Amino acid sequence: MFKKLFVILFCFIFIVGCSKPVNVKRNIDLNKLVELHNKNRAGWNLKILHETKELRDYANKHANWMLKNNKLKHSSMSGISKLGYNNVGENIAWNQGSEEEVINAWLWSPGHRANILSKDYDSIGCGVAYDDNNIYWCVVFGKK
Repeated sequence: MFKKLFVILFCFIFIVGCSKPVNVKRNIDLNKLVELHNKNRAGWNLKILHETKELRDYANKHANWMLKNNKLKHSSMSGISKLGYNNVGENIAWNQGSEEEVINAWLWSPGHRANILSKDYDSIGCGVAYDDNNIYWCVVFGKK
């Protein structure tokens, strides 16, 4: 019962927190987002994730798709597998205005946190797309 109540409360807070108008930091640094992922992994003595161009391109493409369609939706992930990655994962988010806000939101979510701290990944790619009203984030993880 407690677990169900916690999940409902978390979802309510997450949705309400994301429904406010977004104040997008206009100089988003995806390298900083990679660093924040690795800083959190280091706290658990996990190996750092290495960014790859192919994963960054994939994440940016999906973030732009979400912005164009105004829809928060996971990619099919088959595209990452086609790049030769055996283990794949993805975190997406909407309307967090900075690198710090989005990583903190993911760390408070058990599924997203599990991706960030997973030993099953050694590579990462971060993407973002935004306009005056919305910002969509996509981070993909992989291991060949």
